[in-house]
Amino acid sequence: MAQKITLLELAKILNVSRTTASNAFNRPDQLSEELRNRILNKAKELGYYGPNPAGRLLRTGKAGAIGVIFFQEAQFAFSDEMALRFMAGVASVSDQEKTNLMILPYLHNQMEVSEIFSAAVDGFIIHSNALSDEVIDQINIGNRNLVTVDHQIRGVPSVCVDNILGGKLAAKHLLNLGHRNIAILSFELPELSNEQIENRFAAHSKLDDCSYSVASQRLLGYRQGFQDANIDFTKVPIILRPMPEPGKPEMLDDLFGYQQALRLFQEPNRPTALLCMSDKMASGVYKAAYELGIRIPEQLSIVGFDDNPSAARVSPPLTTLHQDGFLKGETAAKMLFFGDQSKLFEPTLVIRESTQAAS
Repeated sequence: MAQKITLLELAKILNVSRTTASNAFNRPDQLSEELRNRILNKAKELGYYGPNPAGRLLRTGKAGAIGVIFFQEAQFAFSDEMALRFMAGVASVSDQEKTNLMILPYLHNQMEVSEIFSAAVDGFIIHSNALSDEVIDQINIGNRNLVTVDHQIRGVPSVCVDNILGGKLAAKHLLNLGHRNIAILSFELPELSNEQIENRFAAHSKLDDCSYSVASQRLLGYRQGFQDANIDFTKVPIILRPMPEPGKPEMLDDLFGYQQALRLFQEPNRPTALLCMSDKMASGVYKAAYELGIRIPEQLSIVGFDDNPSAARVSPPLTTLHQDGFLKGETAAKMLFFGDQSKLFEPTLVIRESTQAAS
């Protein structure tokens, strides 16, 4: 086995400067192809695979990487359509800035938060539907550049979609079609325990006291739509996804949509329309409807949220709220690198064939 050597020793062997040797790994565009290949081939021969990130941090005060923290397990970044678009936007900026990306997993507890925030990165993009008080406390005592996505913390720049507007547009669309028997499939609200959410109307009394989250903002938007139509929103059942149990992954949107739709569809007074907080929830509803022979939109109208690429491909194509995941990721990364004011993007209602007038 070749003996480990340092970057400086490699440079001396090749009779080049330490900076030139480093550029072969970190800034290859600064070197000719011939010189770069000579350095990389000799490094491979000697068993040297690049500068130590910890050493770079000590020398320059910069790690040359940014961390992206998701509110679910790390695999979420590679399996969810919106997350993939978001990461593509982040990567487009990190590529331009020649900076590495580190994807970090869901924050389960304060100890794990402390470990994550000790990662060798120059800043964090925190993509979260809701953050606990413990996480916020840990963030606030850290000395890092931070940008939050889909969550707001005082003093920290954020990139969000106007979820209140989106919820209002979705609700008004169904109400304008004459639907009155409407149910909501919602993300979890941290203020309500899993025992409390067995009551489908429990969220109504808590809504004004909820902390900022995608779920609370979209519910407030739905409420505005009903209030504008002079219809009592408190009569609308809100079916909340359960809070994840410690050590267990969060329930997937499509599984939640499927399970809850099966329950709803077999009740005597089943809804004629559903407001789903994500397109993936809606996809679960589609599966349940197909199994039970319920026709969309003739017997059930559905509105999603996100406008994932699959929303236009399902049959019938899904009416949904469009948000630009790539733009959110690109904006968050630029904000982290260059600094900027918080951004609030407006979603747009995309009407397709999953909704029609109530019969």
